[in-house]
Amino acid sequence: MNLYHRKLYAFLRSIESIDWLGANISYFYQELACLQPHLTELKDWWDNKGGNTTARISSSSDRINLNSTTTVGQKDNISVRHPISGQGQNITISVFNQPIDIDDAILQETDVQKVFWWFWRYFPQLLEKQDNTNALLIPTHRILPDCPLHSYQSTVSALTGVIFHSSEEASKPYLFLFTFSPVQEFIKAARKFLDFWAGSYLLHYFSALLCFEVAKEYGPDAIITPSLWNQEIIDAFILQDESLIISTLKEQYNNPAENFHNNPQAQSLSTAGFPNVITVLLPNQEAVKELGEKLDKALKERWYEMSKEVRKAIKNRVKNKLEDQNEFKIILGQLAQDFPNYTLEELTKRTQPGFLTSEKKYLK
Repeated sequence: MNLYHRKLYAFLRSIESIDWLGANISYFYQELACLQPHLTELKDWWDNKGGNTTARISSSSDRINLNSTTTVGQKDNISVRHPISGQGQNITISVFNQPIDIDDAILQETDVQKVFWWFWRYFPQLLEKQDNTNALLIPTHRILPDCPLHSYQSTVSALTGVIFHSSEEASKPYLFLFTFSPVQEFIKAARKFLDFWAGSYLLHYFSALLCFEVAKEYGPDAIITPSLWNQEIIDAFILQDESLIISTLKEQYNNPAENFHNNPQAQSLSTAGFPNVITVLLPNQEAVKELGEKLDKALKERWYEMSKEVRKAIKNRVKNKLEDQNEFKIILGQLAQDFPNYTLEELTKRTQPGFLTSEKKYLK
């Protein structure tokens, strides 16, 4: 049994820890091939060795010291509120009234890491198929109904991953913050709107790459900010990594790159949104040091690779223009306007046959 067995089991069992919901989803984890060999051990860990502690920690800030007076299983006229505006809405929850259908490919998959990634990313959509109106609005608690079910599940599995990282024995987790800068100086160096966007997007892209590096090692739920769930750039990374997807379901995974190319109105994949500060839950102090060094190295390597690609693109573009005499004459005309004191004869002399042969050494 490894880390992902505990994370997946906690992710699913956390639903049953919501007392007022009264949901029984034992058929989920009992039918998953990746969990079946370890069910007895996992149940003992959850019930008797502190596994369910992560569920209590995750919900403590919402429950405070008040218990819900709502009848267990009562799912009509449930009050929910927006976490920022406080605007209220009453909903009826029907998603757990009957067993939820799940694809056989997921049930039969034995790679627990792939199954966990699928549940973390697509379980809300699975619930939405059962109840397309209210499934994504299910609150964790009735006292302060501002935390959605999926966010709670992700928190429980994240805490499980750091508290019970290497064994069933609890350990002390750490909060890790990684930042890279300067940001404002980098972006404000732009002279055109396109350059401004490119600078912002480059920082966003690097941040997403680093987040994905963390997610592959500790799980996508371990990253507190920014949230990786339903982020199209992360979905694109997942689809490119065969070790994280169930191959027989590949057509069902979100494909942001394909959507972006096929839909001229699609903008989410080209929108910069990731911050330059990443917050992660880690299992111990040693992991903090190792991850800090790993991210620092990865960022510098990515930056160097990007700089080489940019230099190569500029170099090829200049070569192509110099080899086209008409293009080159246009450039000379522009230079003559920008530098009127420069001798035009000197510029035109360089358009004569043999110029490129003798000057190409400067482009190597």
